[in-house]
Amino acid sequence: MSRWMRQEHLERTWHQPWSPERWTEELRRLHASDGGGPFRITYGTRQFAYIEVYRPLDSNIATFHAWGRHDLGFHIAITDENLIGRGLGTAFVGDLVQTLFRGSPEVGRVAAEPDVRNLACRTVMERAGMALVRTVQLPHKKAALHVCSRSRARTVTGSGQAEGPRRAE
Repeated sequence: MSRWMRQEHLERTWHQPWSPERWTEELRRLHASDGGGPFRITYGTRQFAYIEVYRPLDSNIATFHAWGRHDLGFHIAITDENLIGRGLGTAFVGDLVQTLFRGSPEVGRVAAEPDVRNLACRTVMERAGMALVRTVQLPHKKAALHVCSRSRARTVTGSGQAEGPRRAE
């Protein structure tokens, strides 16, 4: 994790170029959390992404939206820069949102809050059906809060493309 997060594209957007020891502590904390935890994702035989699934009510976005206690959020980092810009992120995020809803029937909303400067990630969120709700100031970044409600997720096609623009619920 420490090596991945020191890559220029991730250091610029995640702001976590931590030491291996600090990442070990963080991964232990995430594994013990109620939200879902950290995951490494592969594409074929290559490392593709790192994601963290969490509960918005237990996070620094808790006060910025009306969350249900079962709602989920996620952070995503494409770890292989050579796989960026090929449509894989949009397909993956669309599938991830669908999977989070399918796996947890009580989840009403799924959130993501990329750095506002990360236009590529923000585009992926919108193409995957996650509506921009607002821009928020977090302790470590200014973020674009994207939300997908369960009812909106039903309108997303298998390609990860939403049927049309809608406002977040």
